[in-house]
Amino acid sequence: PERKLYEPLTGLPNRILFSDRIQSSLDRSRSSDSSRFAVLSIKIVDFKEVANGHNGDRDELFLQIAERAKEVLREGDTLAHIGEETLGALIMDIRDPSEANALAARVLENLNQPFCVDVQRVYFQSCIGIAWSGGVFCSGGLVCGGGPATWGAAVFRGWWGGKVDERNGRPARAPRHQNKEH
Repeated sequence: PERKLYEPLTGLPNRILFSDRIQSSLDRSRSSDSSRFAVLSIKIVDFKEVANGHNGDRDELFLQIAERAKEVLREGDTLAHIGEETLGALIMDIRDPSEANALAARVLENLNQPFCVDVQRVYFQSCIGIAWSGGVFCSGGLVCGGGPATWGAAVFRGWWGGKVDERNGRPARAPRHQNKEH
């Protein structure tokens, strides 16, 4: 049976193709110290809750989110649709973690802008986890530790953006939506 490699909604690579591309990048990085990359896990934390609270088209909202993330990525990077409310990005040719960190900040900045649904401005709570092929690091002083073997856990535990709730190490909640006339 033929494997589907692209998500029908977004046309972006799906989890299977994204995993294959990460594996290819890992293979290249093992054979060359100069081939570094980063993986971003971009989670729209409250997508279902916010989208269901508005009369807007959920699919159209997610397409807007994907387009905003894609605007920031460079040629040669891969944006993938890896879950109902999650995007992944494979960022190639990263020299050091600060470069991946800066790119993640620009993605988050784009996603923090309001989305328009009819006459309402809608805001989503987003977070980004980062894994770097030279090791795993997290922003906000969180400890992820480990190397490539722990990437799966690090990508989803390494939250990015906003303030961190000291009680549980997760992002502090921001306002989800704001009703405003255009």
